[in-house]
Amino acid sequence: MEKGFQGRLFDMTVPSVEQMANYAFQFQPGQYPARQQYQGSYEFNKHFYPIIHDLREMTASGEVGEEFRCAQVLDAHPKVKQWVRNIERQEKLSFWLPTSTDYFYPDFVAELMDGRLLVVEYKGEPYRTNDDSRREVAGRASVGEV
Repeated sequence: MEKGFQGRLFDMTVPSVEQMANYAFQFQPGQYPARQQYQGSYEFNKHFYPIIHDLREMTASGEVGEEFRCAQVLDAHPKVKQWVRNIERQEKLSFWLPTSTDYFYPDFVAELMDGRLLVVEYKGEPYRTNDDSRREVAGRASVGEV
C-alpha cells in the first residue's frame, strides 16, 4: 500500500477550485484544544490563538528547544502573517496530510503575507533518519523559497 501511495503521489492532479472547497481546512477561533500550554518567557506575537500547544522553551538538559527556536523564527519572520502550533491527532481541528497509512500532522502551519501557506515539520537530530522522516521527504514534491 505504501509503495502504491508513493508511486501515485506525483501523478495526482491539482483539483479545481470547486473540488478544493470540499477539502479546505481553516483554523477556527476558539477551537484549539491545546494541552500542555506554552508557559515560557518569550512572548509570541503572531500565533493565531492566544495559547500555544505543547511548545517547550527549554529541554530537560537546560538548552533552548529546537522547535521553540523554529517557532521564534516563524514569529519574527517579516513574510509570516500568522502561524499555528499544529496539534497532532486532532483530525477535525488540525491541519493534516494523508500518508499511505494514516495522517501526517506537521508541527507548524503559517500564513504568509501574500496568502500562501507554509507547512513546517521540524526534525531534530535523533529523528532525521527514521521511517516517518524518509516517507515525508519522499512525498515532498517541491520546496519553495519563503
